[in-house]
Parts: sequence; C-alpha cells; structure tokens
Amino acid sequence: MKNGWIYLIVEINKKNKARTWDYNLNGTMSGTVGDYFLKLAAWYRNDKNGNPKLAKIKCPFGLGFIWSYD
Repeated sequence: MKNGWIYLIVEINKKNKARTWDYNLNGTMSGTVGDYFLKLAAWYRNDKNGNPKLAKIKCPFGLGFIWSYD
C-alpha cells in the first residue's frame, strides 16, 4: 500500500433478500443492487506505524436506497 492512497474493497454475493443501503458498525457500507449484495470497505495506510487501517465510509447519497432493476 502506498501512503496517501485509498484502497476500495468490494465484496459481491448473490443476495438472500433485498436490503437497503446503510452503514455497518465497523465503518463499511452495504446493501443490495439488483440480484446482488455488496459490501464496500475503504483502507489506507496509517502514517504513524505504516499499518493498513479501515476507514469509515461516508456516502449519504446511497443511504436508505433499495436499488433494483425490475
């Protein structure tokens, strides 16, 4: 990881049920789009010790949405 960069990790699974987009307790964000469940996480390098650190995602646009393509 390079200092000053943000790394976005996206987990994609088939959905079990429709879920509105919301923040998770660990700072990630998740919800469903069409037939898929997505979980977004952002990581950066901690300047103090160089270790990767999970950032808190802030995306008010996506909150509360159920995105479907029906």
